[in-house]
Amino acid sequence: MPRSTEERRLGLRPADPVLIVDDDRGCADLLARGLRRWQIAAACRYDGATALEAICATDPPVVLLDIGLPDIPGTEVAAEALARGLNPCLILMSGYDERILGACDTGIAFFRVLHKPLPIRFLAPFVGECVSRVRAARVRAAAARRSAV
Repeated sequence: MPRSTEERRLGLRPADPVLIVDDDRGCADLLARGLRRWQIAAACRYDGATALEAICATDPPVVLLDIGLPDIPGTEVAAEALARGLNPCLILMSGYDERILGACDTGIAFFRVLHKPLPIRFLAPFVGECVSRVRAARVRAAAARRSAV
C-alpha cells in the first residue's frame, strides 16, 4: 500500500508487511501469496521465536498468528509483544475449536479469532482494512508527538 502524503510529511517509513505466523508452511505461504494478489505486503515466520523477533524488529501493522506453534504458543507470542510495548492488530487463527476457546480466556484483546481454513476473498479485504486503520492511528500518533515537541 502506498504511503499517504501525511505519512511522507511526518517522515514515517513505508508500511511493513503483514506478518503471518504459522508452523504449517504451506498455509502461511498460501495466505501470503493471496494477500500479495490484493496488493497487501506479507511476510511469513514459521515458529514463535522468529515471529517474536520479527514483530520486535519491524512492528508490523497486523499479525496473523496461529495458536498452536511448536515452540511458543501464539498467545504467549502476542502477550510478549504487548509486554514490550508493541501494539499490532493481532488476529489469532487455529484449525482447532478447543484452542480458539482457550485463547479467548487469555485476557489479551485479539482483534479477531478466526477458524482455519481462511478464505482469502474474506481475509484480504479484512486485513487491508486493519492495515489502513493501524497506519492511520500511527499517523495520528506521529503528528501528536511532532506537535508536542
